[in-house]
Amino acid sequence: MGTLKTTNIESISGSGTVTLGTSGETFAVGSGVTANGFGLAEADMWRCGTTQSISATTKTVINASWERNDSASFGKIGTGMTQSSGIFTFPSTGVWLVKFQTEFYDSAALHYVTTYISLTIDDSNYIDDALLDSQLANIGATDYSNCSLFTLFDVTDTSNCKVKFQTYGTAGYTIYGNTDRSATAVGFIRLGDT
Repeated sequence: MGTLKTTNIESISGSGTVTLGTSGETFAVGSGVTANGFGLAEADMWRCGTTQSISATTKTVINASWERNDSASFGKIGTGMTQSSGIFTFPSTGVWLVKFQTEFYDSAALHYVTTYISLTIDDSNYIDDALLDSQLANIGATDYSNCSLFTLFDVTDTSNCKVKFQTYGTAGYTIYGNTDRSATAVGFIRLGDT
C-alpha cells in the first residue's frame, strides 16, 4: 500500500480531483484527529412520552408528547430534528434514513392497525411513503402488538420537506408511550448529500 508523503494538506485550489489511495485501500483518520466532513453529520431519536388514545376508523397523527431521547446512553449527532404537533422538520438537506416503531394495545379485538410514515416535499400535501399492517387479537385482558418501518427521504428543502407519523385502526386502541424508554419512537440519520 502506498503512503501519502505530504505531512499536512492545508488547502487545495483549482477544480481538479484529489485522489488518496487506490481501489481496495482504506482511508483512516488518526487518533485525536478531528475529521470534519467524514462520518455521519446528523443522528437523532425521539419517543412518545405518554400514551395516546386513537379513535376507531380515524387516521390520526401520532403526537403524544414527543420528546428527544434523554436516556443516559443516548448520543445525538449534529443539530437534531425539531417537532411541532407531530410534524418533524429536518435541520439540513440530504438523504435521510427515517425509522419508526410503535407499540399499541387494547382489550378488544382489532382486525388490523396500520401505521404510516407520511412525507411532504411542499409543506402541504403528504404522501404515505411507508406503511405496515398489524393485527391485535383479543387473547387476554390487555393485548399488545407493534409495527416497525423505515424509508429514505431525499430532503432537498428544509422548509418544505417534512415528515409525520400516523396510525389507523378498525377499532379504538391506545398508542403506548413512556418517558423512560423507547416504545413508540422515531430515529433520523443523515446518510449523505442530496
